[in-house]
Amino acid sequence: KAAAMDSDGDTVAFLSSDEEDNEESFNTDLQRMKENSPLATRLVGDGEYDYFQNMNDNGWEELGSYISSNSHLQELQLCGNTLNDQNIVFLFRGLTSSNTIGEIHFCDNEFSTAGVRSMVPFLQN
Repeated sequence: KAAAMDSDGDTVAFLSSDEEDNEESFNTDLQRMKENSPLATRLVGDGEYDYFQNMNDNGWEELGSYISSNSHLQELQLCGNTLNDQNIVFLFRGLTSSNTIGEIHFCDNEFSTAGVRSMVPFLQN
């Protein structure tokens, strides 16, 4: 396990090696997905990852576009407080269709009916 400390010596982040490996795997898978690599069949992200912590609305829309353009991605998992009403709307502005995604998992997120409504055009395609 690894802990990061601030200047006062207080613990500010605590990641197990598995969590660090998961975030590293996510970054590798994300790059493969952007490149439309045949190896990019699954994208699993968690709200704790730095990638999501630093994303703005345009970043969510861009991620949706990358997912939509990928012809190999079969499974999308964005769990653990990754999504809320605002960013899910932007994600699905970019993610308009996919011929390959068969599974979507959005567990442990906080979005309402408005967030679900933003998925409707994607789900109809």
